[in-house]
Amino acid sequence: MSRLSFEDVLGTNYVPGHNERYTIKIMVESMEAELVSLDQVTLPQVAERDKLKDKILACKALLAPTRRLPSELVREIFNHSLPSWLSKMEGSAFPRPRVSETPLSLAQVSRHWRQIALTTPSLW
Repeated sequence: MSRLSFEDVLGTNYVPGHNERYTIKIMVESMEAELVSLDQVTLPQVAERDKLKDKILACKALLAPTRRLPSELVREIFNHSLPSWLSKMEGSAFPRPRVSETPLSLAQVSRHWRQIALTTPSLW
């Protein structure tokens, strides 16, 4: 018995016969060709969509309220936000501060924050 559809046996323990296996192989090849065809149509659209999403995120970043903070205020926030990491290293033979506890963590956020952090002597 040869079937045209195997929907009712998908995900079951059904064992197809010799003729059915041949039919299934033909169906799989046909579906794979259709998938390749669909990929050729959709992949460029997906890439274009991803580019557009990246551009939207970049534009939204331009609107971030932190961009409007004066550098002096950001510098003051930096001074108060970090623990006194130098005092933590005192008394240690081999001081190894975690990067998240040093001014380096602030310098990794953005170019603007890096410039402020590097030009704030009180952080170092």
